[in-house]
Parts: sequence; structure tokens; C-alpha cells
Amino acid sequence: MDLTPFRRPEGRFAFHITARENASSIQKDGLRQSAACNSDTETITEAFVSRGYDNVFPFDRSEVVYCYIDADYTEDYGMCDWFGTDDVVVVIDLKRVLAPLYLADMSAANECIDHHVAPDPATVTDTFDEAVRKYGESIVRLDGTELVPKQMSKVGSYPELIIDGDVPEEAIVDIRG
Repeated sequence: MDLTPFRRPEGRFAFHITARENASSIQKDGLRQSAACNSDTETITEAFVSRGYDNVFPFDRSEVVYCYIDADYTEDYGMCDWFGTDDVVVVIDLKRVLAPLYLADMSAANECIDHHVAPDPATVTDTFDEAVRKYGESIVRLDGTELVPKQMSKVGSYPELIIDGDVPEEAIVDIRG
């Protein structure tokens, strides 16, 4: 999968990975906030609720659109066959998105899940609470896309872009895969 046309200007485009079966509705209606049937969304929501966390971040992790911002990582992901999945990459022009945008360290979010599902996870953080704190500290609100490259370096090694709302169909510039 080649995302070369969407590398410049850096920070203008985001990449959302989804099942191929969702492509036609996304082209027609845009992207809607997290699917309730998404296992990661369900797991992280359960983890926060079971530990008494409510509205700890400036957005509800169960009601956002998650994206990659790094084209290289997205291309590498697209080259993998994750358990026989048939995924596509939705390319989003962030200049056409009106919802609030955030960057955060996805590795810290993943550690929250790891602490929740495994009794003794191999994580950098020692506890679920520490992973929540680390994730919260990594969140950066974006005021436009021009500063995305600079902000990415502050977030950590595994940045995720969070769109706190729906992505309109006019912001979907391509679907590849």
C-alpha cells in the first residue's frame, strides 16, 4: 500500500484502519465515532468504568475516531495480515474536519488494556493507574494541523490522532487497501 501522495504537507492527513466491508458506507456517510462493537473500545471502556474512572480525559475514548498520523507505520500495518483480516486504510484530510483534534501516546492506552486483561503484563508502567496518568499527560490538543509534526515528538513513540466527533464524507479523500 502506497500512501506517498498523502505524506505532504506533514500532519495534514490521518489514516484510519477499518474492515473493507465498512468502506462503502464511509465513502457515503463519512466516519462515525467509535463503533460500540469494537473490542478495543469495549475493553478500555470496561477497564475505566470498573476502576472508577469517568471523564478523566478531555474526550470520551469510546466516542471518538482513532487514526494513525504516521504514513510509514500505516503502510507497515497495511502490509501485515492480522489474523486474516481484510482491512482498508481511510485517508482523512484533517483540514476538512471540524471536530476537536488531539494527539496522545497510544502505547500508554495499550498499557491500560494490558493491565486490565493480564494479571502480570509486560509493560513499562507498573499499574493501571500509572498507565492512565501517563496517557493523560501525553494528550495534546491541536489547534490546526500545522504543528502536528512538532507535537508528535512530544507525545511519544506511538502517537495516535483522536478526532473527538464524526468525520464528514468530504474529509474522506481516499480509501486504500
